[in-house]
Amino acid sequence: MSLSKKILGLILVLLTSCFLSLIALADPLVQGWQKDERGWWYVQVDGSYPSDSWKSLDNKWYYFDDNGYMVEDSWVDNYYVGSDGAMLVSSRTPDGQYVRENGEKIEESKSANQKSIVSNIQKPADDEDELKNLVGPGVETDNTESTQAQTSDTSSIDNNDSHNGHVAATENNIGPVADTDKVLENISPDSDDQSGKQPENNEQNTSTQSNQVVPAGGVVTDPMTTVISNDNTGEQDERTKVVNELKKLSLSDEEANLYYLINEYRESLGLSKLSFSKSLTTVARAHVEDSHDYTPRLQLDERGIQGNLHSWSHFGNWSGGAYTPDHAHAEIMWDKPGELTDYKGSGYEISVYHSIGIDPQLALDLWKSSPGHNAVIIGEGEWSFIKTVGVAMDKNYSHVWFGGDKDPAGYYDVEGYEVVHP
Repeated sequence: MSLSKKILGLILVLLTSCFLSLIALADPLVQGWQKDERGWWYVQVDGSYPSDSWKSLDNKWYYFDDNGYMVEDSWVDNYYVGSDGAMLVSSRTPDGQYVRENGEKIEESKSANQKSIVSNIQKPADDEDELKNLVGPGVETDNTESTQAQTSDTSSIDNNDSHNGHVAATENNIGPVADTDKVLENISPDSDDQSGKQPENNEQNTSTQSNQVVPAGGVVTDPMTTVISNDNTGEQDERTKVVNELKKLSLSDEEANLYYLINEYRESLGLSKLSFSKSLTTVARAHVEDSHDYTPRLQLDERGIQGNLHSWSHFGNWSGGAYTPDHAHAEIMWDKPGELTDYKGSGYEISVYHSIGIDPQLALDLWKSSPGHNAVIIGEGEWSFIKTVGVAMDKNYSHVWFGGDKDPAGYYDVEGYEVVHP
């Protein structure tokens, strides 16, 4: 009898345990803010929580650490989150730094020639064109304003911030904003002279949402952007082979992949693949390093006009200065290959900056979404002379240089990968 009671009691215990488990399973955490002794975290609809990423909640941006807890009273890269965890905007931080309306910190340049920059651009109204395109760390939204990259353009490209797609808006972990240089330079090469002289009849394109190249005749070209899916196994095998061979030639993984993606895109449109110029790559790498070390885009020229991504510092064996939206100092770009290498022709640059970091596919997608950048990449119209390219990418910046002249230093050629040479 006692044995029966024991068995019965055991069964009751098991049933009670199962019942309690079912109750627990049926009552998951409700979506929204949760708190424990370590801090706040946020439960999403599917029960997961953001970690090591930014998230927009009620029109405010919050950053969650590796463990998923909201960060408070701290800098996260170039953005400051306050005591309530929300990113500060258009204000000063407790340590005296000023942040833009997108939350990005305004940093003082290392250059002595830039000592007055902060005092000149502390107020958002002083730089309205740029701020229109700096929309904060939002990368979850689908609207066009949240594409986070500062794409600046080629010698010819009007520095309009060209982030009008939402490529960067698809990943929650891309993070805070990156700028797009606002007025893409309208300095396309002259049809009769590739020396880099500015066509007399070009007018500045001041649109803030599209970057358009204006050829010598002043006609704005707006080519369609074609997005090509890349599911073919053979193409993937070719990419792996080409990238691996380029890495053996001292190219980084990012540089090799960006070069391949540019040519893959051109080839999808029936265009020839560009050769990989050693000299133009030297220039591109120097500019990436200079951009990281000295942030030359924050310089002001002698008129007090701020430069863009095509600017160079004065800390190198080159002519530095602010490359301004009106192209008054266009030689800063055109002359760089000759200043740094034995390359004799002019160089033309497209650029991108992202505050959290840039990768090859994101960079190309952003450029493709801008008619001005796209025209240079595919050699449309007055850019048809382009046959070679130099590539550099590291951390937050990527600069790509184009040219049509023979490179005395040679090319990074891969056997079996047919490209066009000047």
